[in-house]
Amino acid sequence: MSTPIPLKPIVSPAEQRILAAARREFVEKGFKGARLSSIAERADVNKALIHYYYRSKHKLYKLVITDILHRMWNSMDENLRGLSDHSGADTLVRTVVATYINIFKADPGFPRLFVGELADGGESASGVAEELLSRFGDITARIAEILQREMNAGALRRLNPRHVVLNLMAMCAGSFVMEPLIQSRQERSLGTAIAFNERFYEKRIEAITDMALYGLTAKGGDG
Repeated sequence: MSTPIPLKPIVSPAEQRILAAARREFVEKGFKGARLSSIAERADVNKALIHYYYRSKHKLYKLVITDILHRMWNSMDENLRGLSDHSGADTLVRTVVATYINIFKADPGFPRLFVGELADGGESASGVAEELLSRFGDITARIAEILQREMNAGALRRLNPRHVVLNLMAMCAGSFVMEPLIQSRQERSLGTAIAFNERFYEKRIEAITDMALYGLTAKGGDG
């Protein structure tokens, strides 16, 4: 498995407040709309202190992205390490889905932030994703190894493991990307409202896992 991705520890209380404030600011406004003065106000620090620690908005933004990805992929690595060599596809898929949902639940704005970053061409965080993705390769290989083994045993349909991983991530992230739209629509409709709480996310884990397995299992047929 991959070695956990190191990250410079945030030891100063002021740094912790700045990073938390920056995360909220970037999630709400994106890189272009975020203002260091607003981040300083949220963090209750002087704007000059942000320049002292991070030099620029661009470097602070890259640190926010790196911090979230660092925690996401280290959590995935740790959870996959907990699987036995005989774990089947059902255990694997649920572990992957639960890890993504729980991480996004802790940072619900991150999927929307990342979608916005991709829409801008990824220039604001250039180099961050490439560096971390290269270190995430072992995790992807581990997931693919288990899926391939299950396919060879006839328990799963023959599908490209990379597409399976991408599909799982997309379904998990979509649960959070669509939340503001769903909330807005609910306010104008008379239908049953969705409460985005612990129970909802537990149901999402089960629903995504069941959907993925139904589409993968040999019993469902290859058509």
